Amino acid sequence: MTIDQLSRDDLARRVGTAVRLRDDPDVVLTLCEVTERQVAGEWETFAVRLLGPADRQLGQRTYELEHDDLGALELFIVPIEPDAAGARYEAVFNRARRPDLNPKGR
Repeated sequence: MTIDQLSRDDLARRVGTAVRLRDDPDVVLTLCEVTERQVAGEWETFAVRLLGPADRQLGQRTYELEHDDLGALELFIVPIEPDAAGARYEAVFNRARRPDLNPKGR
């Protein structure tokens, strides 16, 4: 499945699941939050937040990730607010709306 085929709800249903770096499968990130979808005209925006290990800080860039249900994903992630739980990251989706991904207009 490609990023363009994913809806916000597809990702939200998988909160709490693992995502691995394809080039280093020992690095496991947890999908910990998906923000509410904001719609402005023909555009939608939402963010995915990930939690990684505290001892391994990833830099800001595009990563090839692997999820058990979603398969291979490429996400541009940015480090945000690390805390005692681990390193936190965010990937922001800002794209044209696709009615077939959001049939109820949510």
